[in-house]
Amino acid sequence: MFDFSKLLDIHYLVEPNPTAQFAFKILFLSVFGLIILVAVLLWIAAHYLVKIKTIRLFLQTRAFYLLLTIGIGGLLLTFFRLAGANYLSMRLLFVIFLISMLAWLIYLLFYLVVTFPQKYREEKDQARRAKYLPKRKLK
Repeated sequence: MFDFSKLLDIHYLVEPNPTAQFAFKILFLSVFGLIILVAVLLWIAAHYLVKIKTIRLFLQTRAFYLLLTIGIGGLLLTFFRLAGANYLSMRLLFVIFLISMLAWLIYLLFYLVVTFPQKYREEKDQARRAKYLPKRKLK
């Protein structure tokens, strides 16, 4: 079992070259690789299956880039740990990575709760109004 009190020890976090054996390397590589695959599948599904413009843009931009950044960043940190790169394999970098991804996720949830419903209502209202506007004549 992991001792979580070690995460409060600064010497443990900033050790320039932690142990070369990385117990969960296969798990981390597969999880972060799967996250990249999910990001690509999400973008493809949003592009071809979602008809509502606001939802499609949200999935193709914000959600896609969040998942892609998590996957690539996690793979880079895992690679640095496996390669034994001094100072790039510090445990502190992984903690900072997790905190930044949590902050981005909070921003994304805030966008979904506050901004997205407003944009969605505006798009539906504009589509409703466009039904009654005269069509442009072709020459």
